[in-house]
Amino acid sequence: MKTIATLLVALLIAGCASYDGRGLKPGVSSLDDVTQLMGEPAMRWQEPDGSTMNRLKYDFYNALMIYPEIWKIGPRFPVLFSRFKRWLMISNMALLSFVLINPLNALIVFIGPMVIMLVVLLDNTFQQHSGLSTDNHLLASRNVEHPLYNFTSWNLGYHTAHHMYPGLHWAELPHVHASIRHRIQRCICVKTVDISRTGTCG
Repeated sequence: MKTIATLLVALLIAGCASYDGRGLKPGVSSLDDVTQLMGEPAMRWQEPDGSTMNRLKYDFYNALMIYPEIWKIGPRFPVLFSRFKRWLMISNMALLSFVLINPLNALIVFIGPMVIMLVVLLDNTFQQHSGLSTDNHLLASRNVEHPLYNFTSWNLGYHTAHHMYPGLHWAELPHVHASIRHRIQRCICVKTVDISRTGTCG
């Protein structure tokens, strides 16, 4: 189950910014550098007309599209893509064996929670980005500094650091966040698990 959970978090990160940031330099690389290396974001909270996408549409549409997006992005990063496909096959073989042994229990214990966790993680990314600037990393993400939130989400709360330096291991994000926190506006940082308490700095 831990392997499956880790895989889903990797999928989420791949959707946010296709996962490898080698070549980006903390404190030096710009948003244009990130886009040039990683490509355009796979997930956006805006509709083509600039309006805010419906929250449920964002959650479920991106849940359905995350695997196609990984297959589209993956060939640009052959080593990581090969690793992803290997672990995807191993995880799915294990899951299939559980389904064959007891389909109902597999649905309740594994498949259902996996789908729910993916949607919940996507919903968190919507709350971290919706209504914020997409042109400046320091204004594009809400940050949750609550220890419990970050313990249960692999430090997903340090979202500005994650997007500025997407190749960093999740364990390094708290240190990078601390080094750039003085540059992030206080209105998009919160010390509770309730992301909705943050504003838009408008």
